[in-house]
Amino acid sequence: MKRITHFSAVLAVGLMLALAGTSIVATKSGRAGKYLTVEGKVLAVNTHDRTLLVSDTWSNTLYLVSVPAGKSVRITFGLNMHSAEPQFRDVHQNDRVRLRCARIQDRLAQLNDDHRVVTVTAVN
Repeated sequence: MKRITHFSAVLAVGLMLALAGTSIVATKSGRAGKYLTVEGKVLAVNTHDRTLLVSDTWSNTLYLVSVPAGKSVRITFGLNMHSAEPQFRDVHQNDRVRLRCARIQDRLAQLNDDHRVVTVTAVN
């Protein structure tokens, strides 16, 4: 009798942990596709459209980042990297930047040299 009670308790706890793990994974996967961190080298700055073309440090991905007015940019290496809160006007070509972005499209284009181009918008 004691063995059956112990086995049913272990089974109930195991089932509860499995269901809790599934619900936690489901909530994280919904958030995972919404925001991302773009970190890389600025290839081009378009001041008219307020966009940056950033080559990702860790993958063969190019990000076309739209920076709304008033949003700050984290410059990790460059002329204005010691500014307290650098703005879009402080970013120059060949600076290293880190931006928190919201994904607009999954993939804009695939280039011949296996680079993907993704459109994102900077958020704080």
